[in-house]
Amino acid sequence: MSELRIFLKKQPVLVYFILFFIVFLFFLVLHANSVFPDPDSFYHAKMAELMRQEGVIYDFPYLQFTTLKEEFTDHHFLYHLLLIPFISLSDAISGIKLATVFFAAIFIVTFYYLLNKNKYYRPLFFVLVILATNPFIFRLNLAKAQGLALIFFLLGIIFLTERKTTHLFFFSFLYVWTYGGWPIIFILTLAFIASSYLVLDFGLVKKSAFKGRGSGWKKKFLFLLTDRIFDKKLQRQNLKLFLSVGSGLVAGIVINPYFPQNLFFYWQQIIHIAVINYRDIIAVGGEWYSYDFKELAVSAFLVLFLFFAALINFLVQVKKQNQNTWFFLAVTVFFLILTLKSRRNVEYFIPSSLLFSSASLKNFFDSPVGKNMVVQFGKLARNGIIIAECAIAAALLLIIAGRGFYYEFLELRNGFRIDRFEKAALWLKENSAPGSVVFHSDWDDFPLLFFHNSENNYIVGLDPTFMYNYNNDLYWKWHNITIGEDLNGLYESIKNDFKSSYVLVDYNSNSGFDSNLMNNFYFDVVYSDSEAKIYKVLKDSN
Repeated sequence: MSELRIFLKKQPVLVYFILFFIVFLFFLVLHANSVFPDPDSFYHAKMAELMRQEGVIYDFPYLQFTTLKEEFTDHHFLYHLLLIPFISLSDAISGIKLATVFFAAIFIVTFYYLLNKNKYYRPLFFVLVILATNPFIFRLNLAKAQGLALIFFLLGIIFLTERKTTHLFFFSFLYVWTYGGWPIIFILTLAFIASSYLVLDFGLVKKSAFKGRGSGWKKKFLFLLTDRIFDKKLQRQNLKLFLSVGSGLVAGIVINPYFPQNLFFYWQQIIHIAVINYRDIIAVGGEWYSYDFKELAVSAFLVLFLFFAALINFLVQVKKQNQNTWFFLAVTVFFLILTLKSRRNVEYFIPSSLLFSSASLKNFFDSPVGKNMVVQFGKLARNGIIIAECAIAAALLLIIAGRGFYYEFLELRNGFRIDRFEKAALWLKENSAPGSVVFHSDWDDFPLLFFHNSENNYIVGLDPTFMYNYNNDLYWKWHNITIGEDLNGLYESIKNDFKSSYVLVDYNSNSGFDSNLMNNFYFDVVYSDSEAKIYKVLKDSN
């Protein structure tokens, strides 16, 4: 075993390759199914397919009653571009699944690299923990831009902690082209700069500095903090970081296929959807609703246990903490708050928390107390006293990991079948005029209909905020019609307000709407299968 360890230490690239291979197979098993847990996966697959055929997609008429009709921005442009080689290997569905597995495996390898390069505590152990954390692995394995965005998240941390300003400029530029959550790198930069002022060496404070004023720790802290703030060398270093990231982001926004309409889009995406969010007004996607702390504690028990253990050590040794641990703590707390506001942010909280835990525990085991504990632990181990305890701990870890894998396996098999609405969408493609508007009963039906049929146009999709911002009166008309509450003027609204020739109803979840259409002689059933009905909007005889 020791010889193998020595060999692997001499072959670091081999270690990364083995880790990638194992994790790739692990994620491949999770994706061996014919469903997508999130409907947006169909949209991404179709966009990559259209880009391969037509190049950059500038016009998006597919959502007729949203702001995207006139102000479309593909904020996942680079992600869709990177999907093209994968979908070219096979079909769009297999290709996006393969890409998701690939990006997820690269993220895990990058996570290990960050821990290992900085010699943080037990990198492989923390890799196992993150793989056993169900809510994170679920988010990482969604066939969306999450995997690629999380790789960028870690690269941003690496470049910041190594103060690679040139790298940060180009990285920030590409981040804008990849993911609508690009302000994250700006937030990381501010947190890193702020953390640089908290690395205070209390041993340098001379008693003479406090003559006649006492020497309490608060006064020492303020004295050292003031000294750091006015440190000209540190100011120059932080200014370079700020300018490299800021200029990279600005360049990415301006030197962009969608400039200047992307400015309006980012205002909607970042401010209206991410920050304000209309979840208390309209029904948005489930990922935008809050995460109950009890639910988080159960699903990420080991992560939170390590975090609080590391936090206790951090507070005990607060005077000896380096910049990275301050930085990781600030980022972890920030994303914990965001996660409790919107559950989708768990994908940033989990890795941030584990980075903090690993860095903080390294500081503990490097301290005299930690080293002594390791020595005593070794003596007990040699005497066989703690073998049973270690076996129990290992068994518990395996149970937690197995439970996490089981739930990941199940969750990634629940959702939207690949052939959902396929027959109905193809019927519309063959029997309706190209470009005609289909009135559909749910906003999350759009990605599936769009994937199977991009010849027709639709009402709303991707996020209902885009329709609400376009015309909130029309949004409420559509909403009330589809939940079966609006009977008056049903025909006039669908035909004149929404200019639709056909209506598609998922009657398994919109039975009230379906019943209203059946009882209205201006709508005629022209297609029906086990999951959808299509009504033709008849002409008014008057």
